[in-house]
Amino acid sequence: MVPKKPWLCFGLRTFKEKYEKLRTSLMRHGADVLRIQAYYASQNKFTTTAYGVYGSLRANLQDLMDHTAKRLLESLPENEVEILPEKLTLISKWGCDGKRL
Repeated sequence: MVPKKPWLCFGLRTFKEKYEKLRTSLMRHGADVLRIQAYYASQNKFTTTAYGVYGSLRANLQDLMDHTAKRLLESLPENEVEILPEKLTLISKWGCDGKRL
C-alpha cells in the first residue's frame, strides 16, 4: 500500500556512515541534536510511523520534521528559547546523496 502522505526512505548502510560522520562533527561543536533512530524507536521517543523495510528506514515527513524541530529547540539553552518568537518556521532542504537507482 502506498502512503497518501509524503514519506522519506533511505538505505541504512550508506545513511549510517554519513549519519555517524555528521553526528561526530556536530558533537565536536557542542550540538547533540542527532540520535540513533533505533534507540528512539525502542524508547518510543522517535516518530511512531518510522519503520524498517529490508535494510531501509521509512518515516512520515511531517513526523520527521516535527521531531527535528523539537530536537533543535531542545538543544538550545533555556535563556535562548525564552526570547524566541512564539511562531517559528523550520526551513529544510531535501536532497539526494547522488546515488543513481
